[in-house]
Amino acid sequence: MRGLRKYLTPFAPDQSGAVSVLYELGGIIVICDAGGCTGNVCGFDEPRWFERKSAVFSAGLRDMDAILGRDDRLVAKLVDAADKIDANFAAIVGTPVPAVIGTDYQALKRMCEKKTDLPILAIDTDGMELYDKGEEKSVSCIIYCICKGKI
Repeated sequence: MRGLRKYLTPFAPDQSGAVSVLYELGGIIVICDAGGCTGNVCGFDEPRWFERKSAVFSAGLRDMDAILGRDDRLVAKLVDAADKIDANFAAIVGTPVPAVIGTDYQALKRMCEKKTDLPILAIDTDGMELYDKGEEKSVSCIIYCICKGKI
């Protein structure tokens, strides 16, 4: 067992930081996961959840969806949510599962922008960095969209 190292995710990982920046901005936030990460963000990492609701959703990835890259299902869910919710933007926030399979967030962004009238923020978090890195990625993405005139 000599030299054995274990790597655990942070207690409040980068996707939680990314969501915290976007939480009160009036957008649709889709956490690209199977359901566990969204529960952690809303239940533990985002105390505002108990006082003020926000449109935070889980992508609901299933094993085969993730493995086979069925991005069309995620896009369809986001389009459905955009039709039902009056939002200023939509954001796709990454987690460990899409990071492991190499999800192309920019491609997801383009697919979603073609089917909605919303600007889409693609935030490439992987659940392995700290909270502040996720905040940084969200703010950078927002500034980029403002500079491009999308928001």
